[in-house]
Amino acid sequence: MSPNTTSSGARATTLHVTVALIAMALLLWTIHYGYQTTTALQKHPLHTQWISCVGALIMISGFLLLALGFPIVADLFLRLLEELQYPKETDIHQKLKLKVDQFFYN
Repeated sequence: MSPNTTSSGARATTLHVTVALIAMALLLWTIHYGYQTTTALQKHPLHTQWISCVGALIMISGFLLLALGFPIVADLFLRLLEELQYPKETDIHQKLKLKVDQFFYN
């Protein structure tokens, strides 16, 4: 069995970043849908004001969640870069290092 070049922590962080980016895309879609709902001409003039308020509420909640999500995505992305740049030594690497040290220094 060959050792993997990426650690399981990096794979887990990659999955977290991917899921967070998908959530951000869905929030952008929600904001777009709220904008369309707010600015669309309605066939029923009695419901126009109510639908406009719902669209504005959707946009506001989308912007709020998007603003809260940016720091989370940035933190996950920085953690992923750190894990890829400085991989943790696994037990296999530590055992091999110990054997090499014993061979050269004994």
